[in-house]
Amino acid sequence: MKNLACLYVILFFCASCQPNGNLEKTSVHNDVTSSRSVKAIKTAFENRELVSLSKINYHGAAPETVSLGPLFARLRDIGALQPVRNDQGKYDSAAKLSWKNEDEKLRGFLSGLSQTDVATSCIKQYCALQMILKTQLLEDNSPEVLEALKYYTYVLATEKNLSPAVYYYSFQKLKVLDKSEQLTKIATHSLKAIDEAILQNKENTQKMQLALKDYPEAKKGAFYMDQVNASQELDAQYKYCAQSIKKML
Repeated sequence: MKNLACLYVILFFCASCQPNGNLEKTSVHNDVTSSRSVKAIKTAFENRELVSLSKINYHGAAPETVSLGPLFARLRDIGALQPVRNDQGKYDSAAKLSWKNEDEKLRGFLSGLSQTDVATSCIKQYCALQMILKTQLLEDNSPEVLEALKYYTYVLATEKNLSPAVYYYSFQKLKVLDKSEQLTKIATHSLKAIDEAILQNKENTQKMQLALKDYPEAKKGAFYMDQVNASQELDAQYKYCAQSIKKML
């Protein structure tokens, strides 16, 4: 029993490394639609719940080993991306930030990050994700907003952020722009980032399978099957996003 308990702890942590994701009504896995995780994945994509579909790329490092405290302190110092309080003085996680106010603060901050370490990449991804997901960049069609969306999508893509759904919805907005060389460059980087997401999803599944190598009976368990089904759905979702971006250009 002790060994089995340890096994499920290992399996849980392997599964928790999997990025959240989703697929529009294009799933090729109709036989797994009863999976709880698959349903959550589909619902999130269809409802544009992109916060739950985004994931920071730690480039192989364990998240707990990456020190982001000093960089977050710098963001606080310039008043960027700070939580919004409601009328009762409580933090409102659903409140939108002003894209123009945040953009003015972040452009200089990001351009001043010259290091090439994992922590710097992570903070760049965080800033770009917050701008896309927590402001009006995906809702406003004005030229200046589209320019800002293009900039932050490029930041995400060059840092190989693992959020294919975010790239997908960003390019749904950006496709109205002229097919410039710059937009093609952003798309190329985005597709490479999606390839990285596909690879990491595959590696996470392999880790789960390796954890269960000596426990074949556990592979029949509901938790394991749910995670395998979710991994298949994520793989299909990522490929769908990549194919859609190619068609938009």
